Formats: sequence, structure tokens, C-alpha cells
Amino acid sequence: MKIVQINTVSTGSTGSIMMNIHRSLLEDGHESYVVWGRGRKSNNKNEIFMNDKLGVYFHVIYSRLTGKTGFASKRSTRKLLKRLDEIKPDIIHLHNIHGYYINIELLFNYIKKNNIKTIWTLHDCWAFTGHCTHFEFAKCDKWKKQCKKCPQKKEYPKSFIDNSEWCFNKKKELFTGINNLTIVTPSIWLSNLVKQSFLKDYNIEVINNGIDTSIFKKLNSKELKFRKKYNLENKKIILGV
Repeated sequence: MKIVQINTVSTGSTGSIMMNIHRSLLEDGHESYVVWGRGRKSNNKNEIFMNDKLGVYFHVIYSRLTGKTGFASKRSTRKLLKRLDEIKPDIIHLHNIHGYYINIELLFNYIKKNNIKTIWTLHDCWAFTGHCTHFEFAKCDKWKKQCKKCPQKKEYPKSFIDNSEWCFNKKKELFTGINNLTIVTPSIWLSNLVKQSFLKDYNIEVINNGIDTSIFKKLNSKELKFRKKYNLENKKIILGV
């Protein structure tokens, strides 16, 4: 099976998730490819670095001036789609598609035209808002019906003008109506939000982010003398992550 994953970067949190899946797929004998738009260069034929630094800078400026994040980077996206024509993937697995590196209109029109099975792992809320990646701090719920007059236009992806209404409607147009799309969230919390958005009609699966259980495992604190070592005896511990 041929699988292509696409993410902003190949390192860090979301990049590591993509690369771990990639390595597992290769070990299982699949023909796996990873695509990213920013950061390090590729190391082999199965890694595709879009390599358009000037295009990223232009996309940032375009987003600032128009508020239309995700609608620049046409040249590099067309180049990527030609590569996808060569690979002919059975599955496209999307991660973060914001980050000033890919044109979402060209990408989703390509997916719809070629009827490619798609998995989309959401690592934030950008997919179903008109602008922001998270809205809890602003206590905003406009995304449930219609984004406009965005209270967070100066937050990432920062913009000088508010075009959240246009972006919301355009995302809704592009991201809905795909024949074979499954949305994956790493938490029940995010899954519940997606079910209130314009993506609610898709199959939504919760797959928690994995950890290395050889490192992160339950141990006996008394035997480790952990409390005594860190002066925590007879104290309650609240750990925030």
C-alpha cells in the first residue's frame, strides 16, 4: 500500500508523530512517503521536502495582508501534486496543513478529483475555524455557525485585517464533500469539538498520541526513594503537563 503523509515540519511534536508512523509503515512493508514544507532537508527518496523558502516568506506576507492563510504557495503545491501523480498514493494522511507552506485549495481539489482515501489527524482547531488554531482563551464559539469579526486576528496566523468570514466559508466548501475522509483526534475533547463543527458528518476516531512505555512506566516510588530524594515526604503533588 502507498501512503503519503503531509505536515508542516518533520521534527517537533507533530513532525515526530508523522515520522514515527512513517517508520512503522516502512517496517510493515508499505511504500510510505512523508512530505513537509519547512525545516530540514530530506534524506532519501521517501522524504519530500517542498523546499520553497521564498514561497514560505511570501505566504506569511500574503497572510498578514489578506488574512487568507493557506491560499498562497501555489507553485510549490503544484510541484507536490505532480509528485503525487507519480506516486499514485492509496492513502493521503494529512496532519497540520497550516504553517505557510501549502495551498489548501489546490490540495483538496486534487483529493476530490482523484477520489483518494484521506485520513486527517487534527492537532488543533484550525481546520474548522475561520482563522485561529484555538479559541478557548478568547471564549469564542462563532466557529459553530459562522466565523466573522475574529477576536484573535492578531494571534497566529497573524493578520492585519479580518477575513475570517471568507476563510470560514471557503474552508467549509473545500473540507466538506470528500467521499472517503476519516478525521482522527488525539483526545475526546477535540473529538467533541469537531462533532459541533462543519466537519461533523465525517467518521471521527480518537487515537491518543503514543508514548514509549519502556521509558514512561509505573514504578514503585518507595523503592526509588523518590519522595525522600526530592523532599516530598508527606506532601501532595499536583503535576501539570
